[in-house]
Amino acid sequence: MKLTLTRKEEFIQKLYKTANIHSPAQISDYNIADMLGLTIMPAPIDSKRLGALIVVDSRIPDEEQHEQFAHELCHSIWHVTNQMLMPDFWTEYQEWTADTFANHYCMPTFMLLNLDLQAYRTKKHLYYEMAELFGVTLEFATKRIDDFLFQLEWRDKNIFEIVHT
Repeated sequence: MKLTLTRKEEFIQKLYKTANIHSPAQISDYNIADMLGLTIMPAPIDSKRLGALIVVDSRIPDEEQHEQFAHELCHSIWHVTNQMLMPDFWTEYQEWTADTFANHYCMPTFMLLNLDLQAYRTKKHLYYEMAELFGVTLEFATKRIDDFLFQLEWRDKNIFEIVHT
């Protein structure tokens, strides 16, 4: 299946390829952090980025820790300023960016493209299997799969034909 990746998807694919990660079972937040010169510290506090340190809330399940690491990783890589000094609209934009980065980091498009998603009996079965395969929560997997399927549905559509019909 041919799909043009976004710049974010290309960035994540390159990140994983550099780390020699090619399948969901190989995804390791600690390896990625180490490769980027970052440290992960589980602690019983809300997840946050503090310079080269990513604090991950140790009170939550592993799947949520993985999702929150991905969110904070985006802040570490792409957001270099203190949000306390920014206007609210810019902080909201950074949070949205970090959420979408986390979607693609935890369930990379290039890996999803290698799966036979039509082999699953139902969408619900697909959601459960993908959550298990990628080590994310069911809610996270459901949203990511729905977004991915929507992206696939529209990849071949000609916007001009749609607008003029």
